[in-house]
Amino acid sequence: MKLGYGIPSVLVGAAAIVVVPSPAVLALTSAQVAGIAEQISVRIDGQAPGSGVMIAKQDQTYFVLTAAHVVATDDEYEVITPDNQRHALSYTQVKKLPGVDLAVVQFRSDKPYQVANLGDSSQSQRGMTTYVAGWPLTGTAITQPTLLFQQGIISANSQVKQNDGYGLIYTNNTLPGMSGGPVLSEEGTLVGIHGRGETDRQESTRNPDVVVKVGYNLGIPIDTFLALAPQSGLNLTLQGVTAQAPAARTTAKSSKIDDLIAQSGNQLYQGNNEAALGVLNQAIETDPSAADAYRLRADARMSAIGWSFLEGRSSKNRDIVLAAQQDINEAIRLDPNLSDAYTIRAYLSFVLQDASGATSDINQALRLDPQNAMPYILRANLMTEEQQWKKAIADADEALKLDANSPYAAFAYSARGLGRANLRDISGGLQDFTQAIKLAPSNALFYMNRGTVLALSGKRNEGRADLEKSASLAQQKGHTEVYKEATKWLNLLKRLP
Repeated sequence: MKLGYGIPSVLVGAAAIVVVPSPAVLALTSAQVAGIAEQISVRIDGQAPGSGVMIAKQDQTYFVLTAAHVVATDDEYEVITPDNQRHALSYTQVKKLPGVDLAVVQFRSDKPYQVANLGDSSQSQRGMTTYVAGWPLTGTAITQPTLLFQQGIISANSQVKQNDGYGLIYTNNTLPGMSGGPVLSEEGTLVGIHGRGETDRQESTRNPDVVVKVGYNLGIPIDTFLALAPQSGLNLTLQGVTAQAPAARTTAKSSKIDDLIAQSGNQLYQGNNEAALGVLNQAIETDPSAADAYRLRADARMSAIGWSFLEGRSSKNRDIVLAAQQDINEAIRLDPNLSDAYTIRAYLSFVLQDASGATSDINQALRLDPQNAMPYILRANLMTEEQQWKKAIADADEALKLDANSPYAAFAYSARGLGRANLRDISGGLQDFTQAIKLAPSNALFYMNRGTVLALSGKRNEGRADLEKSASLAQQKGHTEVYKEATKWLNLLKRLP
């Protein structure tokens, strides 16, 4: 049952959700929306730290909407509010919504905190600006809890039920720890809850070889929460805003393309690449002008070979890379402002050993999104191929300033490790390779890099162990080119006196 803003409440038994209308608002600046995000977002500490958003207050009790997997198991949790105050969370009062990855938790405080204004998520259409906020896990780059606020574009808003409720697809860059955080409209209203990102996908599909972010993340529309909340026995009074929509919004195409793109995003997240490819073929047939469908189809193609550049350079996989490149060319033709598409095309050019093309697209990606670490990571790896070690280190350093914690950062550490080792900083190189392995412990290439440096620096037994690990991982995944390279070094070690 969908709750419209003209209806004051939805009643199911004794449960009630009441939406109190607020005055309509116009689009805000990104700084203004960021200010709202700072006031309504909270951290949730527990076994799997995450984020949340305050949506209601009754007397001295605040209600926080988050992703159910953030509070999946009975544990001691705390809610940390914007003033850095910690509040106990009673697990017995956690309300998980049926069939979707949403939960409502509560804490008590006599302090006045701001609660979110709920928007109409059905008005969040493809191509619109959206914002995601949340608290990334701390690590090498983010040493203190920091609210990350990211701007992006909505790729799809499905009106058909998707896996665990994830019907919103958007391009905002997210990091682990941001699950449960708010997805906000241009008007600063809450239109969804973030729950799944590409970095989460690497862990869920056990595929650490993905070196490039394709630019999609998954959220649950706020309309889904409004429809299901009464079934969980929630009695809440919420603030609701009906935003004034630009005339262009009324010309949106049928939601079928949104349904297909959302379905493909969920399939890609689960590692069902062939199924995603089939769905994206349908999406492109339905709407040949959908740039996001071409971008995601390139991902589905390259995921079949683990996005590995060594596998991509194999003659047997060349057609896959060329087909992905053709998809990205079309995505850019349809939407020249897709920064992630330039990053993907740069990577494909890197695979095809077109250094000039890769450099050009990296520069364009940085012009469009200078806060994105991925172009720096790609250029650092390109510089290692060209043996420009100092430039590789410089680009890796820039990337790690922006992202030193996600699995993607492993490729920056690896590139910097190669640069340092080749400039005779063996200790620094080995430290970087070890950090890369820590972030992506199943990546055969990182073990091969560390093993090679260890062996060449005289630590043959340790090097041999890493090279054997590399060969084993590559063989398990069917990555024949990485396996060949690792076994080549192992055979070379056997011949040394």
